[in-house]
Amino acid sequence: ITNRSANGYPWNATSNGGSGIASGGYDAEFFEPRNVHQAKGVVNLRATPGSSVKGYTWTSGVLSSYQHFAISGGYIQVDAKIPSTAHGAWPTVWLLPGPQNTSASEIDLFEGGMTLSSSANPNFNFSGFVHEGSHVTGSTVNVGVNLSASYHRYGIMWIPGQSITWYLDNRKIFGVTNRQTQIPVGPMELVLALQIVTAKADGWHTAVSAPVIYQMGIKDVSIWGLSTPPPWVIASGNSNSSATVG
Repeated sequence: ITNRSANGYPWNATSNGGSGIASGGYDAEFFEPRNVHQAKGVVNLRATPGSSVKGYTWTSGVLSSYQHFAISGGYIQVDAKIPSTAHGAWPTVWLLPGPQNTSASEIDLFEGGMTLSSSANPNFNFSGFVHEGSHVTGSTVNVGVNLSASYHRYGIMWIPGQSITWYLDNRKIFGVTNRQTQIPVGPMELVLALQIVTAKADGWHTAVSAPVIYQMGIKDVSIWGLSTPPPWVIASGNSNSSATVG
């Protein structure tokens, strides 16, 4: 857990007891270190109703790689069990600009709870996006499985300046290329968070309907270089064997 900032936001800043994405927007949670628990090889991020910090109505947990490591491309994979997203929980895995990266880029490896597809059950929805300034490209798809029922493997193959491909349990789901949008270049920090939405997100996310406790379990984070992607990426033709991680 870091006590510095990623892209202007402090994540779990231990110096002042916690941190939050600017209040008044889409996020209802204030992140506190006490809402991050580790036991038996699993890190649990816990979201609980209520906050003593003005502007927030929930308390939750977050992990960030800031000042520990940055990623400049390759295959990034997170093994996680998300909570039910039917009532406003917003589990996320992000990449945000890291050291010396002044871009307005963001890569959403996974977002849960989106209602942008035809799926009647948001727990079946897998969402991934790339942000370049105000331009957003990506997709929300029904993957045919309840993602909140067990651990799943969420991954992307990111080839800077060329393409991003999203994977679930080693299976390609969808992708975008530089023909559709600008693909981020430069070091990025990895952020894993259990967010809770506010009413402002009602047009694209499920709404909070009950003050319950949510939990997101994280068993593993793995990263492959551009020159050595995992075999399922090579099989799907999304590797970049001539490139190296900067």
